[in-house]
Amino acid sequence: YNWDNGNTGANNTEIDAGNFTVTVTDNSGCSVSNSFDLVCTELIPIIIPQFISPNGDGKNDTWIIENIELYTNNKVWVYNRWGNLVFSSEPYDNANGWDGSYTSFGNTGPLPAATYFYLIDTIYSFCHHDMKLSYLWHLLN
Repeated sequence: YNWDNGNTGANNTEIDAGNFTVTVTDNSGCSVSNSFDLVCTELIPIIIPQFISPNGDGKNDTWIIENIELYTNNKVWVYNRWGNLVFSSEPYDNANGWDGSYTSFGNTGPLPAATYFYLIDTIYSFCHHDMKLSYLWHLLN
């Protein structure tokens, strides 16, 4: 196997969308080549609420990120205004959604009402990495 990107194995992994050519040569020196287009499926966007209010009223008590379940290898980080990591999850799961508590480096407890910043990486195959960087308001408990 001889791929046009330099790979010489039967499998060509960690590639992005594009046109690829592979030439296969047997022990007798006979070879055949084939080219094909690899396309990536368009991502379904995640929908990220901009606030949580973990006060136990059943409304916005946890951070529910719509469509995150479609990206099973996702990573989520939340930082305070000083850049300290206050929450992380690999993968993030809405069933166990973040409740605004400090859950980093063994520390636990409610965070104060403030603005926090998040980074979400959907890590969707090698065709797409959809990074989201924004802010999140944490309302009073």
